[in-house]
Amino acid sequence: MFAADQSGLQVITIVDNNNELVTGAKVEVIGSRHVYYTNIKGECYIPSGLLRQYKSLSVECISYKSISISTKEVSEKITLEFR
Repeated sequence: MFAADQSGLQVITIVDNNNELVTGAKVEVIGSRHVYYTNIKGECYIPSGLLRQYKSLSVECISYKSISISTKEVSEKITLEFR
């Protein structure tokens, strides 16, 4: 169970075209040294301050097309397409 204080964090869930959770997806804040990976629930937790400071994220996972997204357009759910 994740019991830590999650205030100040943006929770992002990565799913595929079938709305299935994507575990182990790499979420990188472009221009920083920060890389996050989705957990078994397809979620990763990124500090909101990083999203305000940098302009884009990249999301990569085996068997899926990589995407880049503006940090201003980040929503709670990001969908990856199969290759």
